[in-house]
Amino acid sequence: MQKFKQNETTATYRRIYMFLASAADGYTAVTSLVGATVNLFRNGVAFGSQPTTPASLTHISVGHWYYEIPQTYLSDLGILTVTVQDTNIRPVVLMAEVVNYDWTVSTGATAQQVWEYGTRTLTGAVSVTGNVTVGGFANNAITSSAFASGAITNTKIANDAIILRLANDPLPSNARFTTFDTFAGYPLLSTNTNHLAQVNANNHIAANVHQFQNNVITNNATDASFVDELVDAVWDELATGHTIPNSLGALLKNLASVYTGITGQVTSTVTATYTTFSTNLSALDDTYNEQTIVFTTGACAGQSVPVTDYNQTYGYITTEDPFTSEPQPGDVFSIIPIHIHKRTQIADALLNRLLDSSDSSFDVMNERTVRSALRAMRNKVIVDSGNISVYKEDDQTAAWEGTVSNTADVTVNPDGGIA
Repeated sequence: MQKFKQNETTATYRRIYMFLASAADGYTAVTSLVGATVNLFRNGVAFGSQPTTPASLTHISVGHWYYEIPQTYLSDLGILTVTVQDTNIRPVVLMAEVVNYDWTVSTGATAQQVWEYGTRTLTGAVSVTGNVTVGGFANNAITSSAFASGAITNTKIANDAIILRLANDPLPSNARFTTFDTFAGYPLLSTNTNHLAQVNANNHIAANVHQFQNNVITNNATDASFVDELVDAVWDELATGHTIPNSLGALLKNLASVYTGITGQVTSTVTATYTTFSTNLSALDDTYNEQTIVFTTGACAGQSVPVTDYNQTYGYITTEDPFTSEPQPGDVFSIIPIHIHKRTQIADALLNRLLDSSDSSFDVMNERTVRSALRAMRNKVIVDSGNISVYKEDDQTAAWEGTVSNTADVTVNPDGGIA
């Protein structure tokens, strides 16, 4: 509801605004009138019809109009009703209120009235007796330049609204402080004067700030909420700050570096498959080869597989085994920096192991390895004039040779062909 000052003399302050819509559809803007009539009612009693004139009913733009109320019709306090009629518009009914205070100097206006009449500029002093919330102001609505010297004094603020407390000044049990004499953040431990934060005169010397007596943290001095906050603060402390050797913080940090390793995220640079995906890692090629990757978020959370290949381009990772789902952009993983061997490497090591366990083979002639022991069962074998030759997997290169007592010529070809 628009407000007008009683007997307002300034013409622009007597304007009441409206939007005129077409009588045909109720929303098309009307920019010209045919025979408009404005009727005014004061506290329910009609003043009479006022003929439309350019000075009283004026088009602004795109169907927006205003009517300039004559000063004589603002003589009495109360409700003012304005109706507008025309042959090509939908009828308009507007309500306004005539009040007995001057908005240009703002004397006697309540806080609620100030919010409702936000288009006026307050040039005088404003005495606020009710509660004022932060939500009532736009960003930077009140700045230091808006107040004259001494604008905020004890007489202007309600009891306890703004309180400065120094050392030895008792605090309530729920008082909070962070640094120096700014009390916000953590609960004070006790109202006992021995437990107060200390400020050395006007000098905020670090050694004299927030000094507590011995045994200040006791069951009687703390409440459950403070204990909860203290415990949460300990566990939320960043591990990077714990560098003292043999301390528990350093131990946890070191364990995390060993068992968590490097942490990364899947990116969308390359479309992921069950065994390949791009990441935000940027280390050199092969840095994470033969290490274990384990996902901590996403559909693959808790799954771990060996990394068979890592490429610096796009942080591209290839795994030995597939995940149950394709990793998605944003999924978080850790690569545990413990070297592992691929299954193929383990199998090859077993096959190339010497039978006497003295070493591993380089697959040279006549070595006694697990692989060569099995070759006679599957690869090409030739017995010729008392000599036996067991071939490698290509059936062309001899792996080992020996003699047999049977001198008959015998050829064994596991592929079924003729030697």
